[in-house]
Amino acid sequence: MKFLNIKSSCIFIAALLGASCNALGQTCSNPNASVAAGQTCSSGVTLTSNPSSVQVLLGGEITNSAGVTALSISASANSTIVNDGVILGGIASGVASTGGYGVSGAILSTIFSVVNTGSITGGAASGNGSTGGYGFSSWGNLSGITNSASITGGAGSSSDSNTFGGYGLFTNGASTTAFINNSGSIAGGNAIGTSTANTYAGSGFNNNSQTITLLTNSGSITGGNASGGTNNAGGTGIDNSRIITTLTNTGSITAGTVSGVSTTIGYGIRNSGTITTLNNAQGGNASTAATTALTYKFELPANYNIIINNAANYGQLFGTSLTGSMIFGIYSGSTINKGTYSSVLSGVASSNLGGNVRKLQWLYLGAD
Repeated sequence: MKFLNIKSSCIFIAALLGASCNALGQTCSNPNASVAAGQTCSSGVTLTSNPSSVQVLLGGEITNSAGVTALSISASANSTIVNDGVILGGIASGVASTGGYGVSGAILSTIFSVVNTGSITGGAASGNGSTGGYGFSSWGNLSGITNSASITGGAGSSSDSNTFGGYGLFTNGASTTAFINNSGSIAGGNAIGTSTANTYAGSGFNNNSQTITLLTNSGSITGGNASGGTNNAGGTGIDNSRIITTLTNTGSITAGTVSGVSTTIGYGIRNSGTITTLNNAQGGNASTAATTALTYKFELPANYNIIINNAANYGQLFGTSLTGSMIFGIYSGSTINKGTYSSVLSGVASSNLGGNVRKLQWLYLGAD
């Protein structure tokens, strides 16, 4: 659902909060910030109230000064965010500089709902030891995110030291996020260096310590690109070290590109936590599996279901350094035609398969 005018966004916010709002003027302050087309809150917005809200309409912007977060949600706030414009963290420069975050929720904050049809971006940072800002960061309670546009980490660049791209989306804290629904783009920040620098691109989505009940991706989640340095590491699409209950991927989850003297590739998913169920349609066919499959590292999901659209479009998993075991299944609603579905599981040993493997045998899939 897009919010293309002041009136419709205002009505949406009012309905959620049981309040009225005046959509005619610009308000860059707590509790209900509103930014219309052609308007800019150039010193950022900080929400402290319960309830509180921010709405940025098409052509509106929230920015901030060097290295400062554009939209901050404080520990006492319970906020709703609707963005159809631009939210951009402050650009930074200098030794050990950090770009401003696009959106940052503090510890004990509550972000009730996020609907993004615009762009949320971390500020870029340049200089030795620099780090791009995170696009969206939550250290508190986050009920849900619906993204149909872009959430992007800020780029880092350096001429003579380490530099880091920012995460696109970062969740932390011991709370539960009910859903993340992405039909747009979530991307890590790029890292750019020279021959004497080391570059480390950001992950698209880093779940550090939250429980994500449902993550649905029909768009793209990708790590940032790394280039130019002595040692260059591409960003991972999803880096999970906590819990994702169900992840359904009908889009693409990919690592960023990497180039330079020495390179380390990222992965579509790097899981050192728990993924209970992974449903996957990303792939292609035998001839393109190496480049189109969902690449995966470390702990396997407990349950893996292939999504089959047709004989040339079906889920493929390419594993590296895998641990644990998974139960293989076929996603409900898949379209199965007679034939051989090749390269469905690569790098998966028989010891990584638990439960009944008859579905693999029936589809002539056998693990590599």
